[in-house]
Amino acid sequence: MFGEPTTHCGRWPIVRLDSFTQVVTGNTPSRKIPEYYGEGIEWIKTDNIVNSAITASAEQLTEAGRAKARIAPAGSILMACIAGSVNSIGKVGLLDREAAFNQQINAIVPSCGVNSRFLLTMLTLSKDYLCSDVNQQLKGILNKTALSAKQFPLPPLDLQQQFANFASQVNKSKFAVQKALDELNATTKKILNQELGLGDV
Repeated sequence: MFGEPTTHCGRWPIVRLDSFTQVVTGNTPSRKIPEYYGEGIEWIKTDNIVNSAITASAEQLTEAGRAKARIAPAGSILMACIAGSVNSIGKVGLLDREAAFNQQINAIVPSCGVNSRFLLTMLTLSKDYLCSDVNQQLKGILNKTALSAKQFPLPPLDLQQQFANFASQVNKSKFAVQKALDELNATTKKILNQELGLGDV
């Protein structure tokens, strides 16, 4: 629908990321205060960013810890901006609930004129561009200032929503196909085991 995010076709204005989102760097409430850690809100780390989603965090912050943390609302994109592996820099996931996050992550909070699913896909396809300024010889860091200044085309919201609706249907179709394949594989394995006299091993 839109072409490559970093190949500007002239159909839409090219604007800085921070002109249509808010970029927020996470933090770590003091480890010296045990009362900050315990049952409460999830505290997301870079290893929770998996396959464009945010997995559940094992560590949580209490209400006291929450007051010292940075909180991203549902619909935010979380991006790894500091990581042990340079290849992990720029990986993104869509947050489907409110969560706190550490300083290795930048939250990209879309404005009311931006669809989260569209933004996720645009950032996913732009990883090389996003990381073009990262020093590959050192531990990679994509800082908030550099990230905020990256420029992207911004199509109208109605087109973004059309894309998001289409992407959602594709994901549902992929899930249905995978489920059917899993069931077929299970049935095939059962038949083969019966033919070989192995039972339902």
